[in-house]
Amino acid sequence: MHQKFLHVCLFTFLLSYAFAVCAQGAGRSAAEEPERPPPLIGPIGGVNFASISVEPAEGLNLRMNTRATAGVAALLPIGGSKNQVQLELAYIGKGVKNELTDTTELIALDYLCLSPMLHLNVGKQPGFFLHVGPELGLLIKSKYTMETGGVRESSDIEERYSVLDLSIKVGAGVIMRVSRRLFAQANVTYSIGFVDILTGPGTGSSAYTTRGLQIHAALLVPLRKE
Repeated sequence: MHQKFLHVCLFTFLLSYAFAVCAQGAGRSAAEEPERPPPLIGPIGGVNFASISVEPAEGLNLRMNTRATAGVAALLPIGGSKNQVQLELAYIGKGVKNELTDTTELIALDYLCLSPMLHLNVGKQPGFFLHVGPELGLLIKSKYTMETGGVRESSDIEERYSVLDLSIKVGAGVIMRVSRRLFAQANVTYSIGFVDILTGPGTGSSAYTTRGLQIHAALLVPLRKE
């Protein structure tokens, strides 16, 4: 099911990009060259509505766990085209919430993530874009919290989880020029993990993979004078 969902996302993404390219070509003469955007860099931050997919689910009542994200992004042109690569190095909080009758369990997984995203500009720039790419996460901390009747207990659970997480990310957003030397970006990205992160002893046969709806904002400045 996850593979079918991923295929649909990628097909929709590529179809949207092909339509955008055709529309741009129809309104531009052959002599015209696409405007090459400047390289940009700056801080990025936001929120990750994190969850974990479990197969088989084992009767769990899983809910999203809202976590923070923060880091730095660099937006670099590709050759002479109008498209770019967006490199992100960021802390991303992942995990999930399990709600039982009288108990709430929280799994909080903290990752340092590197994301090289292919950034496809749509229409006149600065403006809308689509992006897709992998995300490689290094687990730096994990914590299990159980709350029952107002009493909360926490413990570290590093031995139960894989050090690495690998995901594919797809999304869209907009970039705007605020001033001559400042750009603002906002984007929404969906992250789909495809590595079983639960690898420790006594973890059973279920596969645990990360999911996340990430909403980001960034302030970017040119790396060179215009």
